[in-house]
Amino acid sequence: MELLEDCLDVEQIQYAVVGKAASFLFDLSPLGFSGMGYNVLVVSPPPDNQIDERWQAEFLTEQKHATDSIGFCFHLYLSNERPARNVYVGSMQEAVFLGRDDLEEIFSAAVPKAAFAAIIRKQTPVAQLCPFNTNREASGAMFKGRRNELAALTENLATSIALQGARRIGNRSHPELENRSSRTSRNLQDSSACRPQEKFRRSWHVR
Repeated sequence: MELLEDCLDVEQIQYAVVGKAASFLFDLSPLGFSGMGYNVLVVSPPPDNQIDERWQAEFLTEQKHATDSIGFCFHLYLSNERPARNVYVGSMQEAVFLGRDDLEEIFSAAVPKAAFAAIIRKQTPVAQLCPFNTNREASGAMFKGRRNELAALTENLATSIALQGARRIGNRSHPELENRSSRTSRNLQDSSACRPQEKFRRSWHVR
């Protein structure tokens, strides 16, 4: 577990051993994904029978609840390949299953965090991993802290403003909201026709 901890640059908080299984509590918040905070990782051999399957599912649920873990929980099987998903683990547990081949993929990757995210993404809807809705214009409650942001945008009408960020995170919608909320004649323009090397930069200027 220390190798995984160092590879992902996260912190192991505590661990416990019960029978053939071990439970580790990690602080995965540095990864920056939705559903990452204090997360439980259970390590065990693959189940030999239905009784083992049921016990492992109950143990994973018990450990997640005992630590007040919010978001994903993980089950690492001590096998070369990831076994079939435990049918006794409900979808509400947000469980991700790993095998030795998954660990090797993480350890050998140029960017281990990206490899880890790819493994999670194969087993869970992308909306659970990323809280952003990229299918429509951001509006209303989709802007966390939007009122403070809009107040800052309208505070000084003589100042030019540049908003920068990755595509489809709402940087275009923000000045559109500002235009709607402002009672002045201030106009913001989107200079989206930027050079290729600046494709992630968006600027709006006061006329």
